[in-house]
Amino acid sequence: MKRLILLTVLFVFCGSCEWSEPEVHLIPAGYVGTIYIVHNRPDGAPLKREGRARLYEIPADGVLWSQSSTNLGWSRPTDLKYYYVAADGKRQPLTYVYRPSDASVPDDVVAVYGGSNGRAGQGPNCEVEFDEYSVGTRASLKSESYREKQLTPYLKAHGLCQ
Repeated sequence: MKRLILLTVLFVFCGSCEWSEPEVHLIPAGYVGTIYIVHNRPDGAPLKREGRARLYEIPADGVLWSQSSTNLGWSRPTDLKYYYVAADGKRQPLTYVYRPSDASVPDDVVAVYGGSNGRAGQGPNCEVEFDEYSVGTRASLKSESYREKQLTPYLKAHGLCQ
């Protein structure tokens, strides 16, 4: 009986969950730092697809302007794929790690860390919706040479905010 109640509760809870679309992120080979995907930008790149997945082609500066809306909802780890992409188009898969403190990934292995979404900017004429994550080794994320790109100063430097 307890099992039936538990299954019913899980079914009701999960039945009301919103699932996000799968995603594929193509990152320039060798890129280390913070990546931003800025959504709902009329001047951004149109949404591309690879099969059912959203395809995000990250530019060399690590900030992708996209016309697409934010991909909110629950996701399965297998629905998010990250790759370094060489100049010849060859893809090298990158491991996704939720926390940089995860000891299962050696310090010298390049991986994708964290991930969040939010809003940035100052004032009503300068507010953007974004996703962000970091790429690098655990050691590089801790080093002084790693510079986390702050989105609001980036927006100002590129004339998008006054």
